[in-house]
Amino acid sequence: MNRPRWGALRPAIRFLARLVLVLAIAEGAAGGLHVAGRVSALWRESPRLHTRYDPDLGWVSTPNLSLENHWGPGASLHTNAQGFRGRRDLKAGAGRRIVCTGDSFTLGVGVDDDETWCALLAADDPTLETVNMGQGGYGVDQAYLWFKRDGVRVTPKLHVFAFVSVDLDRMLSDRLFGFPKPYLDLDSGRLVTRNVPVPRGPYLVPWLTLSLPRLDESRLVALARRLAAALHPQPPPQGPRQPLGILFPAMLDDLRALHAPKGCRLVVVYLPTLGDLTPSAGLDGLRAALADDLGRRGFEYHDITPAFRAKPPEAADRLFLPASVLGRHYTAEGHRLVAATLRDLLGPL
Repeated sequence: MNRPRWGALRPAIRFLARLVLVLAIAEGAAGGLHVAGRVSALWRESPRLHTRYDPDLGWVSTPNLSLENHWGPGASLHTNAQGFRGRRDLKAGAGRRIVCTGDSFTLGVGVDDDETWCALLAADDPTLETVNMGQGGYGVDQAYLWFKRDGVRVTPKLHVFAFVSVDLDRMLSDRLFGFPKPYLDLDSGRLVTRNVPVPRGPYLVPWLTLSLPRLDESRLVALARRLAAALHPQPPPQGPRQPLGILFPAMLDDLRALHAPKGCRLVVVYLPTLGDLTPSAGLDGLRAALADDLGRRGFEYHDITPAFRAKPPEAADRLFLPASVLGRHYTAEGHRLVAATLRDLLGPL
């Protein structure tokens, strides 16, 4: 049998190559449009729009920022000269100051400066001044580190250390969404900060860092990334050697020791997310363990979840914003519920 000559096969080979190329371009274009839409939405919501790189913390609020109607009409974001949320700089010599630390649920994503639960704690008392040190994407470790560096100097009388469940998980990694961050560890019983100065590379082109995980939704890009990883393996995420059950109390112990000589009251607060409204073994078990452990260690600890669960199920859509790429944060009504519950739990301030 005579074998076909290569010359006779070339037209068929060229046709197949063109077909593969057209299919790849079509897949890439369709996937690219889908991914571009998701990346664009993520970028509009991203904390990168109102933060800057920080070698100690990874990222921190840009001072003197004014983003009018940032999250929609009447939901503007401002920071003062110290980088804390709000239009006003701190009053000189204020005697009764409350500092609120936490993540985006404390910062108040989606609501105006004066609608956050932190601002509302002092809404009816002109002798009180609140300082909102919430920061989008922060774990409990970064909230702690930012307070120790910049919050302690404002000499608060009350420090509300607030967190949601995912903030505890963030304590166990050296990165978030591709952006490097510091993490805490114990060395001979002493808290130390690792991964500092925080590597700056991913912050130089932040939109690309945010985009890379979404680009994996394109099969061609995913294949290219797998090939690149095989040729140039990236180091795996790093984290502390100790478990959360040791690190978290050690961090709070350090805060308590820092506050004691200055007469500052430390209050640890668990903020519910939408997932906390439905009873579940996982989150309910976490909350019960926190209450038991922190109570035995003598911390003042409050869980706001019961106040949210006391509302009828249909109230969830009034307490939480509609779904977005960054999750469902509190509405203005949700912030009012947190503030009112906290005021009752804290007593006279």
